[in-house]
Amino acid sequence: MSEIIENEELLEEDEGIITLEDENGETVDFEFGDMIDYKGNSYAVLIPLDEEDTDIIIMQVEAEDEDTGDTTLGPIEDEKLLNEVFEIFKERHADEFNFE
Repeated sequence: MSEIIENEELLEEDEGIITLEDENGETVDFEFGDMIDYKGNSYAVLIPLDEEDTDIIIMQVEAEDEDTGDTTLGPIEDEKLLNEVFEIFKERHADEFNFE
């Protein structure tokens, strides 16, 4: 279903492409899928550009730097919350994706 990459910082957003840097300094490109506001928080749904990787990533928006515009994303620790946010994404995008 969803996989979490911990403590990532949003580096670049250009035409829906988001590049994240993991704790090892490696960059991974994602397509921005949706921003979901739920229970007082915002969650970014990211879809990997690598066709071999089929895991959608859902991360909580933790902070936004007003000066630089950088957004910090973090993991969702609560599995129930993660599933609830994923269900909202599936409902919104049922016509676009094949959720099996």
